[in-house]
Amino acid sequence: MSDIYVARENAIVQYDNAPLKITKGVHRVRAGHDLLDLYPDLFEPITVHFDIGDTEQATARPGERRGRKRKTDE
Repeated sequence: MSDIYVARENAIVQYDNAPLKITKGVHRVRAGHDLLDLYPDLFEPITVHFDIGDTEQATARPGERRGRKRKTDE
């Protein structure tokens, strides 16, 4: 479960005695924030599409050999 939540709809809410514009898909809050406690239906957990380890390393690590083997001269 994520500890970061994103707005699921546009809204204008009262926060700290002032109107606050919330934009769907843009505004994010961490678990435990007052906005999440006051307006729980306005936010949903974010979905992670790529996580650590999901992508290939672009360059070789020190000492690692990559690429095709060279043909030896005969």
